[in-house]
Amino acid sequence: MNVIQVLTLTTIGYFLFVTFWILKMEDYLQTRAKQQYENEQTRGEV
Repeated sequence: MNVIQVLTLTTIGYFLFVTFWILKMEDYLQTRAKQQYENEQTRGEV
């Protein structure tokens, strides 16, 4: 493997990791926001 191949693989791996991380964080934030909203709704009814 030469330097260019290593850099290419590293870059691809990095972008895949970042994309995966962003998607997971977005999912987590949406779930948390939904839970907070539902908690407020149930608290308001009581």
